[in-house]
Amino acid sequence: MRFTRRFKSSKRGIGTIFGMVFFLLIVMIAFASFMIILSQNTVLEQTTMQAKQLDLDRYSELQTTFIANPELGVLNNAVYLSCSVQNNGTLPVQLTRLWVKD
Repeated sequence: MRFTRRFKSSKRGIGTIFGMVFFLLIVMIAFASFMIILSQNTVLEQTTMQAKQLDLDRYSELQTTFIANPELGVLNNAVYLSCSVQNNGTLPVQLTRLWVKD
């Protein structure tokens, strides 16, 4: 009889359960935060790799274009320049500006 009364009056088990639940919530929040940071880091790394590849493509296309067979003509105080651009690289090149230095 005494044994059952002691069980009813003991509250230590409830505190342990609340502590365990609180600890599990903290661990779950920390794990979720870690996973979010890891996924954002992966996205950042992929974006960095794509930017590096675009830069590499841009540098290689600048080295493969050159002007061949320029022809120069003067007519009515205007200078006309005729030339052809050849691309020996593997990437397509779009010519946006052509500067003529005097």
